[in-house]
Amino acid sequence: MFNAIKYSKELEDAGFTREQAEVTIGVFYKFMDYNFATKDDFKDLDSFVRSKFTNIENEFALVRNEFALVRSEMLNLEHRMVIKLGLMQVAALALLTTLQKML
Repeated sequence: MFNAIKYSKELEDAGFTREQAEVTIGVFYKFMDYNFATKDDFKDLDSFVRSKFTNIENEFALVRNEFALVRSEMLNLEHRMVIKLGLMQVAALALLTTLQKML
């Protein structure tokens, strides 16, 4: 942590007046407040990033579920098409058999 009293004393020892040292330390503190990240800033950032990743994970889960539904629907459609194709082949064979007997 920044020790204001220590640095103020060092500035006075270097030739600054007490008022100059105090103003210098005050300006530095203001600079630190606006430009340096604090532990709370990092905690806030961590919470923000975690919530974004949670949202992304939820979105991926939704997409996976949608793909599973689409896959299921496609398999169902495939089965129905196979059945229809089989029925068409049976009907065609029956028609050809009937035509052959008639000729």
